[in-house]
Amino acid sequence: MRKIGTAEHYGNPFSVLERTIAAVKVESREESIERYDAWLRGEADQNVEPQRRDWILSQINKGVLDNANLLYFEDTKDNHAKRLIRFIKEKRGGEIVSPLEEVVLATIRTL
Repeated sequence: MRKIGTAEHYGNPFSVLERTIAAVKVESREESIERYDAWLRGEADQNVEPQRRDWILSQINKGVLDNANLLYFEDTKDNHAKRLIRFIKEKRGGEIVSPLEEVVLATIRTL
């Protein structure tokens, strides 16, 4: 879910892309994933989009993503959607139905 112009989405505020609307440009895809994970957990970059992080945590705590399939535009070994699922499982005791290997992958990249 993404609401354009708001903090209400699960997107990664760290991006390696040249043309990005992400808050922070990073050097590598791996760095963007690691920083998203640390940001989500409250371990780093807490000055980056704190309202969005608060909204994500609120959605997780309310169970909004329980039994949900998360869409991601590319099938990769690791990505922020998979990290989000892992974080949800840790926070909610494994209550989310979609396991990491069953992330639904969208085939259309939206730019």
